[in-house]
Amino acid sequence: MKRNLLYLLLGIFLLASCQQEEMLNAETGYGYLSVSELSVATTQVHVVSSRADEEPLTIEILKDGETVQTLTETELANKIKLEAGTGYSLKVYSSDYGKESEWTNEDKGTPVYYAEKKFEILTEQTTQVKVEVPMTNFGVSFQFPEEYKEVFPSCTLSVKVGGRTVALQSGETAYFTYQAGTPFSYTLTATNKDNEPLTDTGSYGEEAEQTIASGTIYTVSYEMETQSLNITE
Repeated sequence: MKRNLLYLLLGIFLLASCQQEEMLNAETGYGYLSVSELSVATTQVHVVSSRADEEPLTIEILKDGETVQTLTETELANKIKLEAGTGYSLKVYSSDYGKESEWTNEDKGTPVYYAEKKFEILTEQTTQVKVEVPMTNFGVSFQFPEEYKEVFPSCTLSVKVGGRTVALQSGETAYFTYQAGTPFSYTLTATNKDNEPLTDTGSYGEEAEQTIASGTIYTVSYEMETQSLNITE
């Protein structure tokens, strides 16, 4: 009789524990985040492209401003289990994000990418998220006609934005922090075979129709026919 009573009490205790656990799971709950697409928008060519051959991005999942997970792009292929709730955001950025102010005149810089997207996790459901990551700074590249490099063996373009000036050889690109309304200026310095100097200067972004935009690379090229610098984007 005592044994039967003990079994009965034990059964009641286990049942109550299971019910309590089920209630707790129902109250908290878990769901999943699925990043179905992660791509980078490149404004200068008006396409959205994969970054498979570029430096990997860092992905953070935040809850109420606190990082709860840090992932690689590869790990995004799997569903991510998260506690149900609001206040979530997905932050995606390149390694130089937030470091642009440290670049000196000797640094060419890099394209900087950043995006942040808010989302909510529902119990036993999968939240689908697509993220397009824009380039937040801009670049200036230099192109000198290949056929004239023998005539001008020494040729440099100095690009100035704010207090930073970067020297470029033909084919190189420098990146600068984007600030609305801030133009860039440039100076071409070349020397021909006879040691005669060639200097040309200019600027872009000071006139109303010359709007500098983030995510854009501006190419400064020298046209021998007009003996002047030309800018394309």
